[in-house]
This record gives sequence, structure tokens and C-alpha cells, in this order.
Amino acid sequence: ISSSDGWHGEKLRANVKFFVISPENIYEECRKMGVKIPYEDDLLKELTPHVARYYENPPRVIWHGVVIPLEYGSIQHDICKFIIPDGNRDYVSWDEIVEHTDKLSMGNQEKAKTSIYNAVKEINKKAENLCGKPLLEWKNSSVRNLG
Repeated sequence: ISSSDGWHGEKLRANVKFFVISPENIYEECRKMGVKIPYEDDLLKELTPHVARYYENPPRVIWHGVVIPLEYGSIQHDICKFIIPDGNRDYVSWDEIVEHTDKLSMGNQEKAKTSIYNAVKEINKKAENLCGKPLLEWKNSSVRNLG
């Protein structure tokens, strides 16, 4: 933050959500400024459809040619960010996931475990609605990437 009299304070940070009404206009403006943004359709063509891929901006998983959106900063976002990029198909314990996603909830282990379980359930609900099958597997308090 700064003012016209030269004062410079702390950095202002905020998350802003917006909806793109005309993506073509945004692509055109970016081209004019020399910014290259790949079209999502082009990204989808380059993928192996049966392998889940995680993307950060905006947060989403692309699997079976379908975009599974994730809310930025959510536990679902953090779980996918942690589990999907390495392509590992081994089970990861819920407490290891919490260590990488929501350290604040470690004080209450039952609540932390439940929040991870619920987030996995919600991710799978989205995946099943869009792709017809779950993306993650919950077994013995651990999670595994099925994509």
C-alpha cells in the first residue's frame, strides 16, 4: 500500500474471484501485450487422458479429458496439490497430508482426520459427477491417487 505523499506501508494481499465472460477477449489482449497463454483445449489435447494432472492457476485437476475445478486455498486444493503431481500411487497417511496442508488442525487429530476424509469425499464426488469414477481412494485412514 502506498499513498501520493510517498508513504509505503505493508504489502496488501487478497484473493479475488472473478468470472471470465469472454475468454477470447482476454486471449486477444494478452496476445497484444506479448503474453502467451495456452488454450485449455490445447492443454487437454496434449495429455494422456487416464493420468490425472494437477494445475495451480487456476487450481484444477485434468483427468480423462475433463477439468475438475478446485477452490483456491481449500483443503481439497491442498490435497490434490500434495498427492497428484508426483504421480505416486502409494497410500499416504492422513497425518502426513495434514502436515502438508493444514498444520493448524494438528492440535485436534480427530478433527484433522475428519476434515481430510471429508475433503477426499468431496473431491471424489466432483470426479464421479464429471468422469464417472473417483479420483482418490480412502483406505485405513490413508489416501491414494487413482488417477
